[in-house]
Amino acid sequence: MSRAGAEQHMYNVPAFQQDSDIIAICEGEIDTIVMHSMVGIPAVGMPGANGWKSWYSRAFQDYRKVLVLTDGDQAGRDMGKKIMQAIDVAVVVSMPDGLDVNEVFLAEGAEGIRKRVGIYE
Repeated sequence: MSRAGAEQHMYNVPAFQQDSDIIAICEGEIDTIVMHSMVGIPAVGMPGANGWKSWYSRAFQDYRKVLVLTDGDQAGRDMGKKIMQAIDVAVVVSMPDGLDVNEVFLAEGAEGIRKRVGIYE
C-alpha cells in the first residue's frame, strides 16, 4: 500500500534496454526480480494490480511478445485483462490460485516458470 500522495512508478525500467524481443510485466517488485534475475526473462513490474497506467503501453510497442504474469487472484486477473486490451502482443499467464510468480518459482524453479510462459531452452 502506498502512502497518501506518494507516486507509484514502473519497477526495473532498465529492462527495456536489454536486447530482447520478449519482455515480461509482473505484479510487484519481488516477482519482477525473480523473472528478470532468476528466470532470465527481461521484466518490469507494476506496483500492485492497480499500477497499470494507460500510457505505459507505448513502452511495449516494439516487442514481439509481452508476457503478463499475474497473481492467482481476481485483482491479478483484472490487471491481466487491462494490459491485454492495451497491448496487442500481450499474453497473460496467471499463476495458480493464491500464488504469485515468486511462490511458483520456489516450488517449480526457473524451468517451471519458463514452461508456464511457453519459453523452452
